[in-house]
Amino acid sequence: MLLWLSTPTLLWSGHNLKAGPLRNQFRQAASCRPNRILSILLVLMMAGIVQFAFSKDGFAEDKSAQARTETKPNPITDAKAAIGPDGNSGVKTEGTFIPLPKNVAYMRDALLAATQSAKIEELRTPYEWNELPPTISDEKIDDPIAYWKRISRDQQGLEILLIIDKLLKLPPTKLNVGSDVENSALYVWPYLSELDLSNLTPRQEFELRTLVPPKDARKIMDSKKWTWWRLAIGADGTWHSFMKHDR
Repeated sequence: MLLWLSTPTLLWSGHNLKAGPLRNQFRQAASCRPNRILSILLVLMMAGIVQFAFSKDGFAEDKSAQARTETKPNPITDAKAAIGPDGNSGVKTEGTFIPLPKNVAYMRDALLAATQSAKIEELRTPYEWNELPPTISDEKIDDPIAYWKRISRDQQGLEILLIIDKLLKLPPTKLNVGSDVENSALYVWPYLSELDLSNLTPRQEFELRTLVPPKDARKIMDSKKWTWWRLAIGADGTWHSFMKHDR
């Protein structure tokens, strides 16, 4: 701006811009001005692009973090049984796929969904699905929820939920209890309860000691008899029993 303001003054004072060093200075200044403006514009454009990129990445990270924060666990989805290569449901353990009939897997999912809710009342739904309720005690039980709360050491039923959850995370064993091999099959958790307990592999003994409290595990190992909890589901999805076999 100083250059352009001073030009009329130079002309008025009679200086000839067509000759002499002043003309060269004016020409140099005039030629430098667009280059400086262009340089400044380029710098501003680059700064804007960088800021946009960072703000876009930041926005994406914020949205991703918000999505992770807002995502709530779905106990039914999270409790789904494994799906084998043929599309059938089952339990996967140690790289081995144990197939389960669709109805068995459905009941297993319902029980696991109840355990993951951490509310013993959620077990009432699968309990009442059967025409005949599952056997849960040698004595007559009018209210299963009240009974489970009563026998739980925490008095809220959380211990029962934990036991069911741990049982169903292990593979079952399949027992044939009738002439109809397919429809009369019974799936019993844990598979350990039907093994020869005097001849366990190191892996089986590890799973037993992981599943069962130390005092009960010691009793099982000494007696070579399963004296802890078992859970049975029929091939048609009927929940038959959930009891502690302590004799």
